[in-house]
Amino acid sequence: MSVLNPPSAHPSRPTRTREQRSGLAQLSIIEHALCSLDPALSLIAPYQHKTGYFYTDANKRRFANVSIFAALGLSSRDEYFLWGLLALTFNQPQPSIEFLATPHFCLKKLGYLAAKGGKQYAEFRATIKRLAGVFYQCDAFYDPRLQTFQDTGFGLLKYSLPQRDDSSRAWRIVWDPLFFEYVQATGGKLFFDLTSDTFRSFDPASRRLALLLHKIFWRRKVSPPFELRHLGTNVLGYSPHRLTKYLKRDITHCAEKLLAANFIALPSGVDRVADLFEKRGRGLYAIRFERGSYFEQHSIDQLSHHPVTSAADSPLYEPLKTIGFEDAAIRSILKKYDHQVIARWAQYTQVAMETKGRKFFSKSPEAYCLDGIKRGTSAPDWFLDHQRDERRRQHDEDLQARGVSADPNLTIAYRKARKEALHKFLREEIDRNRYQKTVETFLGMFKDAPEDVAKQQAIEEAERHLSAGFRFPDYGEWSSATAIGRLAASYGE
Repeated sequence: MSVLNPPSAHPSRPTRTREQRSGLAQLSIIEHALCSLDPALSLIAPYQHKTGYFYTDANKRRFANVSIFAALGLSSRDEYFLWGLLALTFNQPQPSIEFLATPHFCLKKLGYLAAKGGKQYAEFRATIKRLAGVFYQCDAFYDPRLQTFQDTGFGLLKYSLPQRDDSSRAWRIVWDPLFFEYVQATGGKLFFDLTSDTFRSFDPASRRLALLLHKIFWRRKVSPPFELRHLGTNVLGYSPHRLTKYLKRDITHCAEKLLAANFIALPSGVDRVADLFEKRGRGLYAIRFERGSYFEQHSIDQLSHHPVTSAADSPLYEPLKTIGFEDAAIRSILKKYDHQVIARWAQYTQVAMETKGRKFFSKSPEAYCLDGIKRGTSAPDWFLDHQRDERRRQHDEDLQARGVSADPNLTIAYRKARKEALHKFLREEIDRNRYQKTVETFLGMFKDAPEDVAKQQAIEEAERHLSAGFRFPDYGEWSSATAIGRLAASYGE
Protein backbone atom coordinates (compact mmCIF):
# COMPACT_ATOMS: atom_id res chain seq x y z
CA MET A 1 0.00 0.00 0.00
CA SER A 2 1.24 3.46 -0.76
CA VAL A 3 2.25 5.90 1.93
CA LEU A 4 1.57 8.69 -0.51
CA ASN A 5 -2.16 8.43 -0.54
CA PRO A 6 -5.03 9.51 1.69
CA PRO A 7 -8.00 7.29 2.43
CA SER A 8 -11.33 7.54 0.80
CA ALA A 9 -13.77 8.28 3.58
CA HIS A 10 -17.39 7.24 3.77
CA PRO A 11 -17.97 8.43 7.31
CA SER A 12 -21.66 7.80 7.63
CA ARG A 13 -21.34 4.14 6.55
CA PRO A 14 -18.11 2.74 8.01
CA THR A 15 -17.23 -0.66 6.62
CA ARG A 16 -14.82 -3.26 7.95
CA THR A 17 -12.56 -3.31 4.95
CA ARG A 18 -8.89 -4.26 5.21
CA GLU A 19 -7.97 -0.66 4.40
CA GLN A 20 -10.06 0.69 7.24
CA ARG A 21 -8.65 -1.76 9.77
CA SER A 22 -5.16 -0.73 8.70
CA GLY A 23 -6.17 2.89 9.07
CA LEU A 24 -6.86 2.37 12.77
CA ALA A 25 -3.21 1.56 13.42
CA GLN A 26 -1.33 4.39 11.79
CA LEU A 27 1.95 5.49 13.27
CA SER A 28 2.09 7.65 16.39
CA ILE A 29 4.95 9.56 14.75
CA ILE A 30 2.34 11.48 12.70
CA GLU A 31 0.86 13.02 15.84
CA HIS A 32 3.69 15.46 16.56
CA ALA A 33 6.39 17.50 14.87
CA LEU A 34 9.78 15.87 14.39
CA CYS A 35 11.56 19.19 14.84
CA SER A 36 11.02 22.90 15.27
CA LEU A 37 9.65 24.84 12.32
CA ASP A 38 12.50 27.31 12.71
CA PRO A 39 15.54 26.01 10.77
CA ALA A 40 17.78 28.34 12.76
CA LEU A 41 16.97 26.14 15.76
CA SER A 42 16.70 22.70 14.15
CA LEU A 43 19.44 22.74 11.50
CA ILE A 44 22.22 22.61 14.04
CA ALA A 45 24.42 19.66 14.93
CA PRO A 46 23.61 17.99 17.19
CA TYR A 47 19.94 18.86 17.71
CA GLN A 48 17.51 17.50 20.29
CA HIS A 49 13.76 18.03 20.17
CA LYS A 50 11.39 17.17 23.03
CA THR A 51 7.69 16.93 22.29
CA GLY A 52 4.78 14.53 22.75
CA TYR A 53 1.13 13.79 22.16
CA PHE A 54 -2.00 12.78 24.04
CA TYR A 55 -3.44 9.29 23.80
CA THR A 56 -6.06 7.18 25.55
CA ASP A 57 -5.08 3.98 27.32
CA ALA A 58 -7.44 1.98 29.56
CA ASN A 59 -9.98 4.80 29.15
CA LYS A 60 -7.53 7.30 30.63
CA ARG A 61 -6.07 10.27 28.79
CA ARG A 62 -2.30 10.22 29.02
CA PHE A 63 0.65 12.09 27.52
CA ALA A 64 3.39 10.32 25.57
CA ASN A 65 6.83 11.87 25.94
CA VAL A 66 8.95 11.96 22.79
CA SER A 67 12.65 12.76 22.40
CA ILE A 68 14.24 13.10 18.98
CA PHE A 69 18.01 13.28 18.66
CA ALA A 70 19.31 14.44 15.28
CA ALA A 71 23.09 14.18 15.07
CA LEU A 72 23.26 16.40 11.96
CA GLY A 73 20.19 18.52 12.65
CA LEU A 74 16.79 18.23 10.96
CA SER A 75 14.36 20.42 9.02
CA SER A 76 10.60 20.30 8.60
CA ARG A 77 11.23 19.86 4.88
CA ASP A 78 13.05 16.59 5.61
CA GLU A 79 9.76 15.07 6.78
CA TYR A 80 8.37 15.36 3.26
CA PHE A 81 11.17 13.16 1.92
CA LEU A 82 10.91 10.69 4.81
CA TRP A 83 7.24 10.02 4.02
CA GLY A 84 8.00 10.02 0.30
CA LEU A 85 10.79 7.43 0.55
CA LEU A 86 8.52 5.22 2.65
CA ALA A 87 5.86 5.60 -0.01
CA LEU A 88 8.17 4.56 -2.80
CA THR A 89 9.40 1.60 -0.75
CA PHE A 90 5.95 0.24 0.02
CA ASN A 91 4.59 0.94 -3.43
CA GLN A 92 6.86 -1.77 -4.88
CA PRO A 93 5.55 -5.30 -5.62
CA GLN A 94 8.04 -6.70 -3.09
CA PRO A 95 8.55 -4.08 -0.34
CA SER A 96 11.85 -4.68 1.41
CA ILE A 97 13.86 -3.18 4.23
CA GLU A 98 16.40 -2.33 1.50
CA PHE A 99 15.35 0.23 -1.11
CA LEU A 100 17.59 0.99 -4.10
CA ALA A 101 16.73 3.73 -6.57
CA THR A 102 18.42 6.56 -8.43
CA PRO A 103 17.91 10.05 -6.99
CA HIS A 104 16.38 11.01 -10.33
CA PHE A 105 13.70 8.33 -9.90
CA CYS A 106 12.91 9.41 -6.32
CA LEU A 107 12.77 13.14 -7.00
CA LYS A 108 10.72 12.66 -10.16
CA LYS A 109 8.18 10.46 -8.36
CA LEU A 110 7.93 12.94 -5.51
CA GLY A 111 7.41 15.86 -7.88
CA TYR A 112 10.58 17.59 -6.76
CA LEU A 113 12.69 17.53 -9.90
CA ALA A 114 12.69 20.61 -12.09
CA ALA A 115 15.37 19.19 -14.36
CA LYS A 116 17.75 16.25 -14.24
CA GLY A 117 20.76 17.01 -12.12
CA GLY A 118 21.36 20.33 -10.44
CA LYS A 119 21.18 21.30 -6.80
CA GLN A 120 18.20 19.02 -6.08
CA TYR A 121 20.53 16.00 -5.94
CA ALA A 122 22.85 17.66 -3.43
CA GLU A 123 19.88 18.77 -1.31
CA PHE A 124 18.41 15.27 -1.43
CA ARG A 125 21.74 13.79 -0.35
CA ALA A 126 21.94 16.21 2.58
CA THR A 127 18.38 15.31 3.60
CA ILE A 128 19.14 11.58 3.61
CA LYS A 129 22.24 12.17 5.73
CA ARG A 130 20.20 14.13 8.28
CA LEU A 131 17.47 11.48 8.40
CA ALA A 132 20.13 8.80 8.95
CA GLY A 133 21.32 10.69 12.00
CA VAL A 134 17.91 10.64 13.72
CA PHE A 135 17.20 8.51 16.79
CA TYR A 136 13.58 8.51 18.03
CA GLN A 137 12.43 7.66 21.56
CA CYS A 138 8.87 7.53 22.90
CA ASP A 139 7.63 6.16 26.21
CA ALA A 140 4.19 5.28 24.79
CA PHE A 141 4.53 4.55 21.06
CA TYR A 142 1.63 2.58 19.61
CA ASP A 143 2.93 -0.78 18.38
CA PRO A 144 0.51 -1.87 15.62
CA ARG A 145 1.73 -5.46 15.82
CA LEU A 146 1.06 -5.88 19.54
CA GLN A 147 -1.79 -3.34 19.49
CA THR A 148 -0.55 -1.74 22.66
CA PHE A 149 1.58 1.23 23.74
CA GLN A 150 5.29 0.49 24.20
CA ASP A 151 8.40 2.27 25.46
CA THR A 152 10.26 2.40 22.15
CA GLY A 153 13.43 3.67 20.53
CA PHE A 154 14.51 3.35 16.91
CA GLY A 155 16.35 5.06 14.08
CA LEU A 156 14.85 5.83 10.69
CA LEU A 157 17.29 4.74 8.00
CA LYS A 158 20.89 4.19 6.95
CA TYR A 159 22.36 4.82 3.51
CA SER A 160 25.11 4.02 1.06
CA LEU A 161 25.45 6.56 -1.76
CA PRO A 162 27.87 7.08 -4.65
CA GLN A 163 30.23 9.90 -3.76
CA ARG A 164 29.36 11.86 -6.90
CA ASP A 165 25.87 13.25 -7.49
CA ASP A 166 26.20 12.68 -11.25
CA SER A 167 26.74 8.92 -10.83
CA SER A 168 24.13 6.78 -12.60
CA ARG A 169 24.22 4.23 -9.78
CA ALA A 170 21.25 3.67 -7.51
CA TRP A 171 21.28 5.08 -3.99
CA ARG A 172 20.86 2.47 -1.27
CA ILE A 173 18.47 3.18 1.60
CA VAL A 174 18.17 0.60 4.40
CA TRP A 175 15.31 1.18 6.84
CA ASP A 176 15.69 0.65 10.55
CA PRO A 177 14.23 -2.85 11.11
CA LEU A 178 11.93 -1.82 13.97
CA PHE A 179 10.65 1.26 12.14
CA PHE A 180 10.12 -0.82 9.00
CA GLU A 181 8.10 -3.37 10.97
CA TYR A 182 5.83 -0.66 12.36
CA VAL A 183 5.13 0.80 8.93
CA GLN A 184 4.70 -2.65 7.41
CA ALA A 185 2.20 -3.59 10.11
CA THR A 186 -0.01 -0.67 9.08
CA GLY A 187 -0.08 -1.93 5.50
CA GLY A 188 2.54 0.67 4.56
CA LYS A 189 -0.05 3.42 4.78
CA LEU A 190 0.27 6.89 6.22
CA PHE A 191 -2.69 8.17 4.21
CA PHE A 192 -1.88 11.38 2.42
CA ASP A 193 -1.50 12.49 -1.16
CA LEU A 194 2.07 13.71 -0.97
CA THR A 195 2.49 14.24 -4.71
CA SER A 196 -0.57 16.41 -5.29
CA ASP A 197 0.02 20.04 -6.25
CA THR A 198 -2.21 21.07 -3.36
CA PHE A 199 -0.24 19.17 -0.76
CA ARG A 200 3.12 20.35 -2.07
CA SER A 201 1.88 23.93 -1.94
CA PHE A 202 1.27 23.69 1.80
CA ASP A 203 3.82 25.25 4.10
CA PRO A 204 5.37 22.79 6.61
CA ALA A 205 2.99 23.71 9.45
CA SER A 206 -0.11 23.30 7.27
CA ARG A 207 1.27 20.00 5.99
CA ARG A 208 1.72 18.70 9.54
CA LEU A 209 -1.84 19.66 10.43
CA ALA A 210 -3.11 17.96 7.27
CA LEU A 211 -1.29 14.72 8.15
CA LEU A 212 -2.76 14.60 11.64
CA LEU A 213 -6.27 15.33 10.40
CA HIS A 214 -5.93 12.71 7.66
CA LYS A 215 -5.31 10.15 10.37
CA ILE A 216 -8.26 11.32 12.44
CA PHE A 217 -10.71 11.80 9.55
CA TRP A 218 -10.13 8.24 8.45
CA ARG A 219 -12.24 7.07 11.38
CA ARG A 220 -14.33 10.07 12.48
CA LYS A 221 -16.00 13.08 10.91
CA VAL A 222 -15.04 15.63 13.58
CA SER A 223 -11.68 15.82 15.35
CA PRO A 224 -11.40 15.90 19.13
CA PRO A 225 -10.77 19.38 20.55
CA PHE A 226 -7.11 20.41 20.42
CA GLU A 227 -5.74 22.65 23.11
CA LEU A 228 -4.25 25.65 21.34
CA ARG A 229 -0.74 25.55 22.80
CA HIS A 230 -0.35 21.79 22.43
CA LEU A 231 -1.47 21.97 18.80
CA GLY A 232 0.78 24.92 18.04
CA THR A 233 3.96 23.69 19.70
CA ASN A 234 3.89 19.88 19.90
CA VAL A 235 1.99 19.15 16.68
CA LEU A 236 2.95 22.01 14.37
CA GLY A 237 6.38 22.86 15.77
CA TYR A 238 6.06 26.55 16.67
CA SER A 239 8.16 27.90 19.53
CA PRO A 240 6.79 27.11 23.02
CA HIS A 241 7.57 30.73 23.91
CA ARG A 242 5.28 32.12 21.21
CA LEU A 243 2.51 34.34 22.54
CA THR A 244 -1.00 32.90 22.48
CA LYS A 245 -2.36 35.58 20.15
CA TYR A 246 0.33 34.73 17.58
CA LEU A 247 -0.30 30.99 17.91
CA LYS A 248 -3.99 31.63 17.22
CA ARG A 249 -3.02 33.56 14.11
CA ASP A 250 -0.61 30.80 12.99
CA ILE A 251 -3.17 28.01 13.41
CA THR A 252 -5.82 30.09 11.70
CA HIS A 253 -3.51 30.51 8.71
CA CYS A 254 -2.91 26.74 8.52
CA ALA A 255 -6.61 25.95 8.81
CA GLU A 256 -7.47 28.46 6.08
CA LYS A 257 -5.05 26.65 3.77
CA LEU A 258 -6.78 23.36 4.50
CA LEU A 259 -10.21 24.93 4.10
CA ALA A 260 -9.28 26.25 0.65
CA ALA A 261 -8.21 22.71 -0.33
CA ASN A 262 -11.45 21.22 1.12
CA PHE A 263 -9.49 19.18 3.66
CA ILE A 264 -11.71 20.68 6.35
CA ALA A 265 -15.16 22.24 6.30
CA LEU A 266 -16.77 24.91 8.45
CA PRO A 267 -19.64 23.67 10.62
CA SER A 268 -23.11 25.02 10.04
CA GLY A 269 -23.43 28.56 11.36
CA VAL A 270 -19.66 29.24 11.30
CA ASP A 271 -18.47 31.67 8.65
CA ARG A 272 -14.70 31.81 9.24
CA VAL A 273 -11.90 29.76 10.70
CA ALA A 274 -11.22 32.26 13.50
CA ASP A 275 -14.65 31.45 14.94
CA LEU A 276 -13.68 27.80 15.48
CA PHE A 277 -11.69 28.69 18.61
CA GLU A 278 -13.45 28.08 21.92
CA LYS A 279 -12.24 30.06 24.94
CA ARG A 280 -11.88 27.86 28.03
CA GLY A 281 -10.17 30.22 30.40
CA ARG A 282 -7.71 33.06 30.54
CA GLY A 283 -5.32 32.49 27.65
CA LEU A 284 -6.74 28.98 27.12
CA TYR A 285 -8.35 28.05 23.82
CA ALA A 286 -9.37 24.86 22.05
CA ILE A 287 -10.23 24.15 18.44
CA ARG A 288 -11.74 21.19 16.57
CA PHE A 289 -12.02 20.52 12.85
CA GLU A 290 -14.67 18.96 10.64
CA ARG A 291 -13.85 16.74 7.67
CA GLY A 292 -14.08 18.43 4.28
CA SER A 293 -15.43 17.34 0.90
CA TYR A 294 -11.93 16.29 -0.26
CA PHE A 295 -12.53 12.93 1.37
CA GLU A 296 -15.90 12.52 -0.33
CA GLN A 297 -14.59 13.22 -3.82
CA HIS A 298 -12.27 10.22 -4.13
CA SER A 299 -12.78 6.49 -4.06
CA ILE A 300 -10.62 4.12 -2.05
CA ASP A 301 -9.56 2.38 -5.25
CA GLN A 302 -8.16 5.65 -6.55
CA LEU A 303 -6.31 6.64 -3.41
CA SER A 304 -5.30 3.61 -1.39
CA HIS A 305 -2.80 2.12 -3.82
CA HIS A 306 -0.78 3.09 -6.87
CA PRO A 307 0.68 -0.20 -8.11
CA VAL A 308 3.73 -0.39 -10.33
CA THR A 309 2.12 -0.95 -13.72
CA SER A 310 5.08 -0.66 -16.09
CA ALA A 311 8.82 -1.26 -16.08
CA ALA A 312 9.45 2.49 -16.03
CA ASP A 313 7.56 2.74 -12.72
CA SER A 314 10.12 0.51 -11.04
CA PRO A 315 13.16 2.04 -9.28
CA LEU A 316 15.19 -0.72 -10.95
CA TYR A 317 14.38 0.51 -14.46
CA GLU A 318 16.99 3.27 -14.65
CA PRO A 319 19.92 1.19 -13.30
CA LEU A 320 19.12 -1.68 -15.68
CA LYS A 321 18.73 0.75 -18.58
CA THR A 322 22.10 2.33 -17.77
CA ILE A 323 23.74 -1.10 -17.79
CA GLY A 324 22.46 -1.58 -21.35
CA PHE A 325 19.28 -3.66 -21.13
CA GLU A 326 16.45 -2.93 -23.58
CA ASP A 327 12.92 -2.32 -22.30
CA ALA A 328 11.69 -5.81 -23.25
CA ALA A 329 14.59 -7.43 -21.37
CA ILE A 330 13.96 -5.21 -18.33
CA ARG A 331 10.30 -6.22 -18.24
CA SER A 332 11.28 -9.88 -18.44
CA ILE A 333 13.89 -9.57 -15.66
CA LEU A 334 11.54 -7.70 -13.33
CA LYS A 335 8.82 -10.29 -13.87
CA LYS A 336 11.03 -13.36 -13.48
CA TYR A 337 13.54 -12.63 -10.68
CA ASP A 338 13.58 -11.48 -7.08
CA HIS A 339 13.78 -7.67 -7.00
CA GLN A 340 16.27 -7.56 -4.13
CA VAL A 341 18.66 -9.77 -6.10
CA ILE A 342 18.16 -7.63 -9.21
CA ALA A 343 18.88 -4.46 -7.24
CA ARG A 344 22.08 -5.82 -5.73
CA TRP A 345 23.50 -7.11 -9.01
CA ALA A 346 22.57 -3.94 -10.83
CA GLN A 347 24.56 -2.09 -8.16
CA TYR A 348 27.59 -4.42 -8.44
CA THR A 349 27.56 -4.09 -12.23
CA GLN A 350 27.32 -0.31 -12.18
CA VAL A 351 30.18 -0.02 -9.69
CA ALA A 352 32.30 -2.24 -11.96
CA MET A 353 31.42 -0.08 -14.98
CA GLU A 354 32.42 3.12 -13.15
CA THR A 355 35.57 1.87 -11.44
CA LYS A 356 36.93 -0.87 -13.72
CA GLY A 357 35.61 -0.01 -17.18
CA ARG A 358 34.23 -2.31 -19.87
CA LYS A 359 37.46 -4.32 -20.03
CA PHE A 360 36.44 -5.91 -16.73
CA PHE A 361 33.57 -7.79 -18.40
CA SER A 362 34.43 -10.91 -20.39
CA LYS A 363 31.27 -10.46 -22.50
CA SER A 364 29.27 -7.37 -21.56
CA PRO A 365 27.84 -5.60 -18.49
CA GLU A 366 24.40 -6.99 -19.37
CA ALA A 367 25.68 -10.58 -19.43
CA TYR A 368 27.60 -10.11 -16.16
CA CYS A 369 24.57 -8.62 -14.42
CA LEU A 370 22.10 -11.22 -15.70
CA ASP A 371 24.41 -14.09 -14.79
CA GLY A 372 24.69 -12.77 -11.24
CA ILE A 373 20.91 -12.33 -11.00
CA LYS A 374 20.34 -15.91 -12.16
CA ARG A 375 22.86 -17.35 -9.70
CA GLY A 376 21.72 -15.08 -6.87
CA THR A 377 25.10 -15.31 -5.19
CA SER A 378 26.45 -12.95 -2.54
CA ALA A 379 28.49 -9.84 -3.29
CA PRO A 380 31.68 -10.59 -5.24
CA ASP A 381 34.94 -10.25 -3.31
CA TRP A 382 36.11 -7.32 -5.42
CA PHE A 383 32.97 -5.37 -4.45
CA LEU A 384 33.51 -5.97 -0.72
CA ASP A 385 37.11 -4.78 -1.13
CA HIS A 386 35.84 -1.74 -3.02
CA GLN A 387 33.43 -0.90 -0.19
CA ARG A 388 36.20 -1.09 2.42
CA ASP A 389 38.51 1.05 0.30
CA GLU A 390 35.76 3.58 -0.30
CA ARG A 391 35.01 3.91 3.43
CA ARG A 392 38.68 4.38 4.23
CA ARG A 393 39.13 6.90 1.42
CA GLN A 394 36.12 8.86 2.66
CA HIS A 395 37.54 8.79 6.19
CA ASP A 396 40.90 10.13 4.99
CA GLU A 397 39.21 12.84 2.91
CA ASP A 398 37.14 13.93 5.91
CA LEU A 399 40.30 14.22 7.97
CA GLN A 400 42.03 16.19 5.25
CA ALA A 401 39.06 18.55 4.96
CA ARG A 402 39.34 19.26 8.69
CA GLY A 403 43.09 19.76 8.46
CA VAL A 404 43.91 16.61 10.46
CA SER A 405 46.89 14.55 9.36
CA ALA A 406 46.34 10.77 9.55
CA ASP A 407 49.16 8.58 10.85
CA PRO A 408 48.71 5.09 9.31
CA ASN A 409 49.54 3.23 12.54
CA LEU A 410 47.37 5.55 14.60
CA THR A 411 44.51 5.15 12.12
CA ILE A 412 44.63 1.36 12.55
CA ALA A 413 44.64 1.78 16.33
CA TYR A 414 41.70 4.18 16.11
CA ARG A 415 39.61 1.73 14.07
CA LYS A 416 40.41 -1.04 16.55
CA ALA A 417 39.51 1.11 19.56
CA ARG A 418 36.25 2.23 17.96
CA LYS A 419 35.31 -1.34 17.05
CA GLU A 420 35.95 -2.54 20.60
CA ALA A 421 33.92 0.32 22.05
CA LEU A 422 31.05 -0.42 19.64
CA HIS A 423 30.99 -4.11 20.59
CA LYS A 424 30.93 -3.14 24.27
CA PHE A 425 28.01 -0.79 23.58
CA LEU A 426 26.09 -3.50 21.74
CA ARG A 427 26.70 -6.02 24.56
CA GLU A 428 25.72 -3.69 27.38
CA GLU A 429 23.10 -1.36 25.89
CA ILE A 430 21.17 -3.43 23.33
CA ASP A 431 18.65 -6.06 24.40
CA ARG A 432 19.76 -9.51 23.21
CA ASN A 433 16.37 -10.37 21.75
CA ARG A 434 16.35 -7.15 19.75
CA TYR A 435 19.91 -7.81 18.56
CA GLN A 436 19.06 -11.33 17.40
CA LYS A 437 15.85 -10.27 15.71
CA THR A 438 17.67 -7.50 13.83
CA VAL A 439 20.32 -9.95 12.62
CA GLU A 440 17.58 -12.33 11.47
CA THR A 441 15.87 -9.50 9.58
CA PHE A 442 19.05 -8.77 7.64
CA LEU A 443 19.71 -12.44 6.98
CA GLY A 444 16.75 -12.30 4.61
CA MET A 445 18.67 -9.81 2.47
CA PHE A 446 21.53 -12.27 1.98
CA LYS A 447 19.51 -15.47 1.67
CA ASP A 448 21.23 -16.41 -1.60
CA ALA A 449 24.75 -16.20 -0.15
CA PRO A 450 26.66 -19.06 1.52
CA GLU A 451 25.55 -19.42 5.14
CA ASP A 452 28.77 -18.13 6.73
CA VAL A 453 28.97 -15.15 4.37
CA ALA A 454 25.28 -14.32 4.83
CA LYS A 455 25.60 -14.41 8.62
CA GLN A 456 28.67 -12.15 8.64
CA GLN A 457 27.07 -9.59 6.33
CA ALA A 458 23.82 -9.67 8.35
CA ILE A 459 25.72 -9.05 11.59
CA GLU A 460 27.58 -6.09 10.05
CA GLU A 461 24.35 -4.55 8.74
CA ALA A 462 22.53 -5.14 12.05
CA GLU A 463 25.30 -3.57 14.10
CA ARG A 464 25.32 -0.48 11.88
CA HIS A 465 21.63 -0.03 12.61
CA LEU A 466 21.78 -0.78 16.31
CA SER A 467 24.63 1.70 16.80
CA ALA A 468 22.27 4.70 16.53
CA GLY A 469 22.92 5.68 20.17
CA PHE A 470 26.64 4.88 20.05
CA ARG A 471 28.98 7.81 20.66
CA PHE A 472 32.73 7.74 20.01
CA PRO A 473 35.14 10.66 19.45
CA ASP A 474 36.15 11.35 15.89
CA TYR A 475 39.69 10.60 14.79
CA GLY A 476 40.98 14.12 15.44
CA GLU A 477 39.71 14.23 19.03
CA TRP A 478 40.78 10.65 19.74
CA SER A 479 44.30 11.05 18.30
CA SER A 480 44.83 14.29 20.23
CA ALA A 481 43.72 12.66 23.49
CA THR A 482 45.92 9.63 22.75
CA ALA A 483 48.95 11.85 22.09
CA ILE A 484 48.37 13.73 25.35
CA GLY A 485 48.01 10.44 27.23
CA ARG A 486 51.27 9.12 25.79
CA LEU A 487 53.04 12.34 26.65
CA ALA A 488 51.78 12.18 30.23
CA ALA A 489 52.87 8.56 30.48
CA SER A 490 56.35 9.42 29.25
CA TYR A 491 56.71 12.06 32.00
CA GLY A 492 55.61 9.44 34.52
CA GLU A 493 58.42 7.15 33.44
